[in-house]
Amino acid sequence: MSQGACPSAIQPPFVSRPGAPDQESHFHAKAAEREATYAFDGIPVHGSLPRNKDRLVRQWAADHQDDLEQCWNQCQRGEDIGTIEPLP
Repeated sequence: MSQGACPSAIQPPFVSRPGAPDQESHFHAKAAEREATYAFDGIPVHGSLPRNKDRLVRQWAADHQDDLEQCWNQCQRGEDIGTIEPLP
């Protein structure tokens, strides 16, 4: 997994450390003043982003599903999760 350049208009999605072992796998994305939480399949579970940013995040999730799962599993084990290539 590598880290690339990311425009300032949208922060890269990120996986947060789970609060509990049974917590649903998810990641967070921010754009402008808005934040949303997404399931790894790209479905928003909390909050919302502007439509154009939401589409980018959903495509990113589809493209990085395996990376997201790997990061989540590493998080669950208390390991460093590294980075996933951010949105172009």
